Amino acid sequence: MGRGGARFGAGRPETRPKVEHLMQLRVKDLGHFGVSSARDLRELGSASLILRSRDPNWHFFQRIELTLSACHFGGERVWFRCAGCARRAGLLLMSRGTFVCRHCAGGNYRSQALDPISRSWKRQRAIEARIGSEGSPKPRGMRWTTHAALKEQIAALTTRRWKLAAGMVRRAGTRATSKQ
Repeated sequence: MGRGGARFGAGRPETRPKVEHLMQLRVKDLGHFGVSSARDLRELGSASLILRSRDPNWHFFQRIELTLSACHFGGERVWFRCAGCARRAGLLLMSRGTFVCRHCAGGNYRSQALDPISRSWKRQRAIEARIGSEGSPKPRGMRWTTHAALKEQIAALTTRRWKLAAGMVRRAGTRATSKQ
């Protein structure tokens, strides 16, 4: 397994499945099954969801338990209960033929596999989406202090990328001289 740090390829290794690539079942999609709120769940009288496949070539059957938790300012929230570890989850992923939570599926998000330079580029693109491209006027409604702070963040990200790249070149150079 790769180590962390500010070196090339320092993100999580690509050996684990990405959450974005696995079949997903979300609590917010329960409306398709007739459960859109905790009240609906109480009216049904059942605290589980049964999934079956209609495809004759793929036999699938799973009972997924549903639980409720109290919200801070009143009301209740519906959760799935993971079949693997019994944790509450708002998202279940298909792994090895069953729907389980992200931890049991061993899935990572795509952003967790980014190295520091890629994370820097991603952050800069997000900032540029807020303030527009270079040379464009300040977005309407944005304060000048916010605009200036975002411009400074872009400059700091650029400086960080240059430092990281210089460190990678330096390390590559020391490795090349040590092999001779």
